[in-house]
Amino acid sequence: MNLITPKERRFLKLEEVIPKVEELKSIFKKCGEEMEWEAIKENLRMIVIQYRQNFTTLNNDFTKKVKEEEQ
Repeated sequence: MNLITPKERRFLKLEEVIPKVEELKSIFKKCGEEMEWEAIKENLRMIVIQYRQNFTTLNNDFTKKVKEEEQ
């Protein structure tokens, strides 16, 4: 399973972060800390979800405000 999907990469524009996350993943696997990596991956997934939700909420609020002002 990929840590971050291509769609999420485009959405979040994490070009600087993704290589570091992949590097961390490699380090944890080399050290045999797969379970610890899974916890980190889950935390990162939750951060991405929260970021997307916040962005969507802000975007929806902005769109609503623009429509209200147009009327």
